[in-house]
Amino acid sequence: MEDEPSGKRAFQLVSLANRAWILSLSGESQEAIAPITSKLLKFYGEYLSNNYNEKEKAYLDAIEAFALRRLFLVEKSEEKYKSAIKVIPDIAMWHFELGRVVGGSNPVLEPHKKTETKIPHYKMALQLKPDYVRCMVTLIDCYLRVGNVKDARVVMNHLEQYDTSHIATAICVKAFFYNRLNEYDRALKILFEAEGLDHSNIYKDIAFTYILKSRSKSTSPLERNNFLKDALTYVEKCLSKHPSSYMVSQLNLKFFVN
Repeated sequence: MEDEPSGKRAFQLVSLANRAWILSLSGESQEAIAPITSKLLKFYGEYLSNNYNEKEKAYLDAIEAFALRRLFLVEKSEEKYKSAIKVIPDIAMWHFELGRVVGGSNPVLEPHKKTETKIPHYKMALQLKPDYVRCMVTLIDCYLRVGNVKDARVVMNHLEQYDTSHIATAICVKAFFYNRLNEYDRALKILFEAEGLDHSNIYKDIAFTYILKSRSKSTSPLERNNFLKDALTYVEKCLSKHPSSYMVSQLNLKFFVN
């Protein structure tokens, strides 16, 4: 592999990491994944033994950081992103990805861990790339989770300039924003307009919003019952798309607990 271009080898490293990650998510045993992991470690050693100039090394550090995140080695991924950013500080995606892993938080298993530490990195990414829709969505979500509705609204107003009608995550975050303001009908309007996406999270959030409406002090007993029936309809839709949905299991429990 010594004669292969460094970029190609770096992407091969990511490919191996992705394969191991996908196999682990699909429930494959460690014995099945071991050959790929072994090959990955061998290739990783060869990859690191080469000499690169500072900027080349920064790009390769960022690619390596992505591979490490795929392997859930988030602390090492954080180190590599920081190393890359120190050399080339103006790449928005690197700041965004650093925010996802900062503080040892796993973006898949622990997406909301240490939320406050993530915000500065997302803000920097958005400063570097003002049309970074994915970053806007993530930043709004973070602000809402720490109770900062004021700054969430500022980013929301910026997000409204872009077409997000095809992005389920953006739609759910918008609904989350209006639910936090107790504007349930507005949240439902946004979610209903996105039903055509046929996405489990859309259905889950419609159910959640109906539950919130049912708990409103102004809701009559009859309305409460109807809202919960509507919520159950969308819980079932969500489960039909995503049978193992943990969040929907929580929603199911709410019908019996409350």
